Amino acid sequence: MHISKPIEPEISDHYFDLGVNRRATAADVKKAFHMLALRHHPDKKAPGKTIDAVEFRQVREAFEVLRNSTTRSEYDTRYNEVQEEWNEYRSNLAEYVLQEERERLEANNERVRILEEERRLAEARQREAKEEARAKVERTARQEKERLAEERSRQAAERAQKELEKVAEERLRQWEEDQGAKLKQHCEQLQRQAEKKNMMEEMMMMEEDMLIMEEDMMSMEEDMMSMEEDMMIMEREMNVMEENMNMMEEDMMMNKKMMMNEKRKMMEKKKMIEKKKMERKKKAEKRGRGQGKRRANK
Repeated sequence: MHISKPIEPEISDHYFDLGVNRRATAADVKKAFHMLALRHHPDKKAPGKTIDAVEFRQVREAFEVLRNSTTRSEYDTRYNEVQEEWNEYRSNLAEYVLQEERERLEANNERVRILEEERRLAEARQREAKEEARAKVERTARQEKERLAEERSRQAAERAQKELEKVAEERLRQWEEDQGAKLKQHCEQLQRQAEKKNMMEEMMMMEEDMLIMEEDMMSMEEDMMSMEEDMMIMEREMNVMEENMNMMEEDMMMNKKMMMNEKRKMMEKKKMIEKKKMERKKKAEKRGRGQGKRRANK
């Protein structure tokens, strides 16, 4: 349930404002006034501080009422009611302040939760981006390897077919010219030369393919380095977010400690007020019994 900010009672608690009790003498009242007037006077404020004379006016008003026996006597006739109203107001104000602090802490907790969710999503996106990049690189390398293998196989088959056709034509021509053993010997020699030549050409083409593959791998390595730099930037951003979250958590802990201290002070003050009320009640009862005895004796 939301608690509205309480409204101050119309009649001031002059004893509380001066920091004295009802048994204080005129000298005590005057001494308390001079001390508080020096403390709260606008002219005594430090340079740069906002001048607010509310406290000084409260002290001045309390002194004007309590310094005069007539006005003080009139004020004392209704002070019990005034004091109860102010005790209730201070208790309600303490609950209101605690509620405001609680709502502020809840808002901070919600902001922390949102930041944590954003950090978690960012980490998930980072992991997905890394996995996608790795899969893309592996897929590209595999496809390129398969393409080069298919290209080399096709080219080798075409070259082999051409060479076979060329050798067959050469052998047929030589056989027609030389015939017999000379033709056979010459064809074998040509075949050996063709095979040697084909092997050298194949080796040269393989070396060219290897150079192409090395260039492609270097390009892929550059892409990987660029992606790693992007990942490092994302990691630095995540570290900054974590530092901000740690700072907010520290602020929350400090605010929580302050709230606990304020709550403890309010509880102690409330206990003191209740204790004073009980003491006044006991004294009133005691005075009532004393007056009853005196009447009985008369």
